[in-house]
Amino acid sequence: MHSARVLEIGCGEAYNLMALAAAYPSAQLHGFDLAETAIAIGKTRSEAAGIANILLWTGDIITELERIAPGSYDYVIAHGVYAWVPEAVRDAVMALAAHALAPHGIAYVSYNALPGGYFRMVIRDLLLHELDGITDIAERMATARHVLEELAKSDPRRGVTIDALRSMAESLLEKNEVVLFHDELGEIYAPQSLTDVAATAARAGLRYLTDTDYAKIYEAFLQDGDEGGADPGETDRILLRRAQSRNYRNTAFFHCSLFVRDDAPVKRALDLAGFDALLVSTTLRYDAEKDEFTDGDERTVKFSDDAMTAAFHRIVAAQPGRIPLSEIIELDDWRDAFLKMLAASLIDLHSGPAPFVATVGDRPETSRFARFAIGEGSAKLPRLDHADVKVERDDLRALLVAANGERTITEIARAVDGVFPADEVEAALNAAAAIGLMRR
Repeated sequence: MHSARVLEIGCGEAYNLMALAAAYPSAQLHGFDLAETAIAIGKTRSEAAGIANILLWTGDIITELERIAPGSYDYVIAHGVYAWVPEAVRDAVMALAAHALAPHGIAYVSYNALPGGYFRMVIRDLLLHELDGITDIAERMATARHVLEELAKSDPRRGVTIDALRSMAESLLEKNEVVLFHDELGEIYAPQSLTDVAATAARAGLRYLTDTDYAKIYEAFLQDGDEGGADPGETDRILLRRAQSRNYRNTAFFHCSLFVRDDAPVKRALDLAGFDALLVSTTLRYDAEKDEFTDGDERTVKFSDDAMTAAFHRIVAAQPGRIPLSEIIELDDWRDAFLKMLAASLIDLHSGPAPFVATVGDRPETSRFARFAIGEGSAKLPRLDHADVKVERDDLRALLVAANGERTITEIARAVDGVFPADEVEAALNAAAAIGLMRR
């Protein structure tokens, strides 16, 4: 990713691309959107933030294939687009991804999925019915929230269907108004089955690889007893059929699917030895009182093997950094154990080093994009691990802005004198590093 070429289809205001560009200054981040206003905002913000490795333009998915050179990108992203556009545009998304991808490139396409989407369509139909005749956007959003609040109060004892809709209404109420307007109240809402999406991709020259959900990681590989390994097409059918069956049983609502060119080499036999080249990290913490690793909520992990416990202590101590698995693996069966921990979202595996530091150096530097967000007054700051964190304390925000990579810790303390305690500056900056805000 550090020097990757990335294209985002329908990038909106390009927040996603700016976060990636800030984390990976040697990468090339490109994006387009049909909305001229959104692109104008993205350009203004990226320039103001001093993010130079990003290129944005206004474009139509249908015609962009003519503009982009074949094989130009290592990654193609289409997030929040596919299930909200007509069939012709969905075809164009896949065609553009197949055209733009380099031989070993990967396309990421997210979409509302079936069968869970059927439940969402019930709520959408209800909302559109109640909003009929209301044209003012603010009034539409207020009415939509009122309808959802009433639905969320439904008595779950009225039946499993009502209980499911009630639960879904609660989930929708947690969305901000922009997302709710786009996802539920847009002109087009077309949830897709995984099978249909894979078929559209295949017609464009792409192969379905897998989904980004760690819990589905085994679906990317043949299992013992599977046949068809010698025939890539038959192998794909076996794995796709299994994944679709799981979707029906788990009532899938959303997919983040990965695709590769149909001429790309894909290994469907699980080779655990290949994992040794990856790096490992975790967000778990060690609870000394209970002698267990925990996320501070409900999940806990405790190993019966002392060597594995010691290895996990090393991973936790390195937070937010990453440790090569080759330095951790002691026994062959550990590889399978780490893969199972990945599937359970207890760890993360990475192909390269983190774009942030675990502890600050002589001249600490807060991510440029995070400093820009503070300047805009946003409480939500983009971390360098592609997540967000809320920082609302004014003294901490002033400290993060002062850490611009040009000052020593002593000079930073002088810059925030009277705002932040001088003897706490280094510890506070290390705490910021621990959540991925400080540049390498």
